Amino acid sequence: MKTADHQFPNEPFDRYLTPSWPVHRLLERVALPGYRWLEPAAGEGTLVQAVRELRPSTEFTTVEIREGCDVDLCADFIWWGCPELDPLMPPGGWDVCITNPPFSLALEFAEAALEKAQTVAFLLRADWAGGSGRSRWHQKHPSDIYFIPERIDFTGDGGDQYNYAWFVWGPGRGHYHEWLAHTPERERKSSEKKAQKIAVAA
Repeated sequence: MKTADHQFPNEPFDRYLTPSWPVHRLLERVALPGYRWLEPAAGEGTLVQAVRELRPSTEFTTVEIREGCDVDLCADFIWWGCPELDPLMPPGGWDVCITNPPFSLALEFAEAALEKAQTVAFLLRADWAGGSGRSRWHQKHPSDIYFIPERIDFTGDGGDQYNYAWFVWGPGRGHYHEWLAHTPERERKSSEKKAQKIAVAA
């Protein structure tokens, strides 16, 4: 799923698919731990697929609020701690929770994810931590931030006006900022086109 705070036409439940290239840049740079991973806003599964292209042994638990998606659990991840997810949780929680959350609920998703996973990686607008509420929360729960040099096209219409970054919380993390590697235009376009084909098929 993708952010609601942009100029795209309205989509139900913020349905904007994540192409593989920003996921690949993160995984090439950041050593996210373990193999038991959680995707709490899985949608059509493009982010999960992108991870498995580089880390095929990753075992995902997938959650999505919309019915009809091929996920392990159809539920609201941020409703009362999502008790339906408890039977699927591995001992000690998931190694990683990775997602592209709905922007308007990203803080609630982050709070819930930190209760269920040791490391949390969210794809968000680069200025997400701005604003009094989020900035105060982020000061108490600092993350590393990995900025993405190019803008991301989530809809096939050329993308929006915002820059994006990966916010990564976990042991030993906080306050580190870095720019990720550039992605060639050909790779970006191919990746974004592939994501849109999945959206059409769904």
